[in-house]
Amino acid sequence: MIKLNRGQLFGLDLDRHIALDAGAGTGKTMVMAKRYVQHLLTTDQRSTRLLSAGPREDIIGKGLLIHPQKERTSTHDWGGLLPEETVAITFTRKAATELRARIRKELTQILPPTVKSVQEDMHFDPRLRSEADLEMLLSKLDSAPITTIDAFLSSLISPWIGMLSSKPVSELMEDEIVPLLNKEAIRLTWKVQNGTEAFLAGARGDVDKFVTSKNRVFQFMGGQYRANKLLEAMMRNSLFVEESRKNLVLPNSDEIIFDQEKIESLFTSLIDDNFESLFQQLHKLFQDWVDVWLDGGGPLVVKSPTTQGLNRFQFIQYLLTHVNPISDFEKIQWIWYASVASSSTFDASLKPDAGFFSNSRLSDAQKWAGGLKTKKDGKAEHDNQIIDVIYLKAESVIAIIRERLNSPIGYLSRNLGNAAALFSPFFKLPILPEEQTVIPKVLTTNVFEKPPSSSYNFTQEMELSILRDLFITHQGVKQILRQIRIQQGLQYHDDRHELAEDLLLTRCPNVCRDWYPKSIVKALDSLALNPWSDHHIHQAILDASAHPKVQEDLEKRYN
Repeated sequence: MIKLNRGQLFGLDLDRHIALDAGAGTGKTMVMAKRYVQHLLTTDQRSTRLLSAGPREDIIGKGLLIHPQKERTSTHDWGGLLPEETVAITFTRKAATELRARIRKELTQILPPTVKSVQEDMHFDPRLRSEADLEMLLSKLDSAPITTIDAFLSSLISPWIGMLSSKPVSELMEDEIVPLLNKEAIRLTWKVQNGTEAFLAGARGDVDKFVTSKNRVFQFMGGQYRANKLLEAMMRNSLFVEESRKNLVLPNSDEIIFDQEKIESLFTSLIDDNFESLFQQLHKLFQDWVDVWLDGGGPLVVKSPTTQGLNRFQFIQYLLTHVNPISDFEKIQWIWYASVASSSTFDASLKPDAGFFSNSRLSDAQKWAGGLKTKKDGKAEHDNQIIDVIYLKAESVIAIIRERLNSPIGYLSRNLGNAAALFSPFFKLPILPEEQTVIPKVLTTNVFEKPPSSSYNFTQEMELSILRDLFITHQGVKQILRQIRIQQGLQYHDDRHELAEDLLLTRCPNVCRDWYPKSIVKALDSLALNPWSDHHIHQAILDASAHPKVQEDLEKRYN
């Protein structure tokens, strides 16, 4: 027997949801096979406690098994799960075949206590009453749902396809056709001018809201070319867009839930334990760098008033003296603000190998003065040796700052900090020169009434409004795409996923949306993030009492 290490043993905890993250050849498939076998043999487990046993019928014909029936535990009395009740999903058919073979091998290495002789690599398990039980499990393994996600969903929906689609399609279209149909759906979206045209194109629900939202997206993106690029990317990643929408949007509403803690975790979950050390080092290094320039009365520091806005040097001083970040979400923003003030341009602060500190001082680019004199100007006013020493000391600190900011964690922190600062800044910026274009200004006018003439940062309310419009537009494009596929007799993987959702009533089935009353559709769409609950179905059936045909159809789908 192979002795499992600690991480592999954790994977056999049947009462937890487990994610195994390991490289090739580390035993992930072996752990998956062993976990599968444990589900078959364990009587008291999370699955048997929370889920009722399914219909268990002994479909094995007489004579197919060697051992007599009296030695075999009845399937109705079997305490663990049966193979047909245990789903194992793989990415490819080859992987599914290999996993099935591995599970079979794991089972054949187990013997009941009644067996007297044991071969090498075999062991006893008291949970097996007899060899007849082992034979029963092995015989059922061939029909067990060990397959790809697409094949599994197909097996679910195939018997009910007539209830799920008005024009059933069984053949999958080629991957090469997908982007072409996506572009066609987006093209039709831009052609839609009103709610009637949207409905005829395939959009459902509040079609007028869809038309308004897609027009706002078009306007926000500055034209069709950029809007096409964005929507094509969203269609390529529809699954992730849908998951984001479910997490951010209230059920039966287009309103986005703004959970500050959840938003912050989206940024900070990507950084590791080395981040705190990086922040402390950078904070001290920038302080040391400022002290170098201020030493001896600051002969190279430009004495400029702050009433017209802080220069770059004054801004870094402000970060060190007035901004006190507490959380990691605030600290990544601090790092980006310090790095962007040290870069010549906004874009330069986000590059993987950025060149911070132009000519060992701060850049004057993009109409934002650096606030430090050049070495030539300094020597014209002060002793040459003093100026050389200041620059030499500054360069030694700058070299370390560059190395830290361009490290993998530094590069990640800069880019995360930029996104975090643009979406939810944690402190109010001091007055900066009106003409500077390095740090985007907050847009105070309505972008849809008066488009900005340069780079601006949107307010949180505007960000959420745009995000809401993108979700609504994405939903509409998907509905139009669905109608195109139906008209052309085509189907793709995501269609099967949606049909499975319709079958399980995780939402109102698409085939029913046109004739179910709005209140029923709304109730069925209220599942939200509680997939284990049937409350939304019970509520819909209750609401359908005034609509006998709807209630009959819904109960038929539920039962």
